[in-house]
Amino acid sequence: MANAQFDNILACEKIYLGKMQTSQNIRIATKDNVSNILSVGVDSWINSSECVEGEASFSGRSNIRLLYCDESGIPYGLNYNADYNDRFISKYINAATRILFEVAVVDHKTEQAGNVINVRVLLEITAYAFCNNTVAALVGGEDMFVRLEDCQVCDTYGVTQFNAQLSDEMPAENAVSGVLLAESNVSVDEISVAEGVVTIRGALHGTVVYTTEDKVASQRCTSEFTREFPLQGNSTVVYGYANVRNTKVRLELSEDQQSGSFSIESNVCFTVVYCSMTIVSKVADAYIKNGTLLLKKSMLPCTLPVGSQCVKRDIRQTFAFDVKGEKVAQIGCTAVVTRCATEKDSVSVEGVLTMSVLYYDQQQNLQNAMLEVPFSQTVTVSGCDQDCLAWASVTVSDVDVDVRTETVTATLNMCVSCWQNKQTEVISNVEEKAEEQCASAIEIFHARKGQTLWDLAKSLRMSEEEVRSFNPDIADVIADDVRIAVYHKL
Repeated sequence: MANAQFDNILACEKIYLGKMQTSQNIRIATKDNVSNILSVGVDSWINSSECVEGEASFSGRSNIRLLYCDESGIPYGLNYNADYNDRFISKYINAATRILFEVAVVDHKTEQAGNVINVRVLLEITAYAFCNNTVAALVGGEDMFVRLEDCQVCDTYGVTQFNAQLSDEMPAENAVSGVLLAESNVSVDEISVAEGVVTIRGALHGTVVYTTEDKVASQRCTSEFTREFPLQGNSTVVYGYANVRNTKVRLELSEDQQSGSFSIESNVCFTVVYCSMTIVSKVADAYIKNGTLLLKKSMLPCTLPVGSQCVKRDIRQTFAFDVKGEKVAQIGCTAVVTRCATEKDSVSVEGVLTMSVLYYDQQQNLQNAMLEVPFSQTVTVSGCDQDCLAWASVTVSDVDVDVRTETVTATLNMCVSCWQNKQTEVISNVEEKAEEQCASAIEIFHARKGQTLWDLAKSLRMSEEEVRSFNPDIADVIADDVRIAVYHKL
């Protein structure tokens, strides 16, 4: 009787849990009555999560940046943090499940009454689960002829986060009487891993809005950075992105108060999705000499990374700007990805840029206008096809709005990743059925074109080496119909 040998094969799977929308209704009190809200910026992220059987609960925070005028037309800026909680329900979740959350600010609206500003924020939260699948697969056996097959599986799939402080300085171009607002975003240009260390290269893009003696002005700065973080084992990076969680600005004035400089500090969270790949050897087919094997097969689900790219794309768009005035700044520039589709060796990414344009109207009153700019880009990812899934993150830098020519230019910093969900077939159980053999000493067998040497040996219930010993000219794949002779020991 054949002694079948089994071994556990571990494969990791990235499972899409779904999207949910959650809204925040935030009430903010100001010192004075508000006459006009100039801009609203929102950053949101997940702080922590906890998984139990069938459920993943999480808590997050939104940072609200407001720029407004009081009844005297004096501009003010403020920051406000608002927390939220929610949960995902799924049969794929247990206490050991690792969850990746992605948060997008879909919309925000404001209303003011007296000294109270009501902000309604609509968030879209996407969740993925990284699950381990294990199956006992046939790997060999005594008195058994087996055909081995190598397959690639992902045996580790997970997500980790690193916090870092990024900073930059720039001289003030005007005499500064006060700082109204500071904001920043981070573009990731390259992520690499070597010897257990992940290296992230990119740039910090900062904007400061401030008051001079009688005007509001703004300045921008960009500084490149390189950060290194430890990564477990022999993992490789699938993709990564950065979220700014807090931006602070410090104004340093000269002794005569006529010149100064800004120091920007940003608290940034880097999210890195990683995996490790391995080659496992499994039995694809098996038989025995005296009897029949009944092979039960199972499917082992696994997610395989296909490829990722970080690219920069410059865009130029026209828009309808039906107001006239002197532009001060464009702030709150964000990109929301609305569609991400895979094609042959490429990924199509569509989305919308939103921003607030501050300007002085003809009566020299500070006003704002919201601007939405659609974009569509194609990023090359070798090996990608229509059966793959894709993800994209887009941050915006070097934005410039020309109200005179009604054009906007910007750089899209895009990170795109593709993966594929596959099913690997394994033999998970073997039953032996005994049969009486009545073979003659010499047997002539008709081999058909396209049959393999393995097929012939299985039909004859002998090893491939035995078949070849009787027919030394036989190929691994039969090119034409042919007769072969085999000899049996009686």
